[in-house]
Amino acid sequence: MTKITVTNDPRGGSGVSREPDRGRAPRMTVADAPLGRDMQVAAIDLDGRHAFRLAEIGIRTGMRVRVIQKGNFGGRVVAMGSQRIAVDGATARAIVLREPPLNDGAEHDGAEGRREAGRDA
Repeated sequence: MTKITVTNDPRGGSGVSREPDRGRAPRMTVADAPLGRDMQVAAIDLDGRHAFRLAEIGIRTGMRVRVIQKGNFGGRVVAMGSQRIAVDGATARAIVLREPPLNDGAEHDGAEGRREAGRDA
C-alpha cells in the first residue's frame, strides 16, 4: 500500500508525495469488517458531538461488536449482545476495530453462567 500526502504551500506551491506504508497494518473499520465475527472497538474517529452520541447508544472504545448485516450505500447493522444498531456508511468508516483479546472473558457473562449452572442442578 502507498501513502499519498498532498501539501499546500502558502506561497502558492503544492506537492504530492508518495511513500510506501511501512510497518502499519491496514485499518479495519465497521465498513470492511467480516460479517458475524466478534471485534473490539479500538477508536472512534468522529467529532465530539457524534462520538458522544455513539457512546450514548452503546458504541464505545473497548466494546465488543459484531457486524451482522451490510446495507446499501455502506450502512451496517452492528450487534452488541442482544442490542442491534444501524449506522450509515460514513459512521461505519469512522469506527475503527481490532481483534479482541483472547482471554478477556467477554464470551460468558455472569447471568449466562448462572443459567447454565441452574440447568445442571
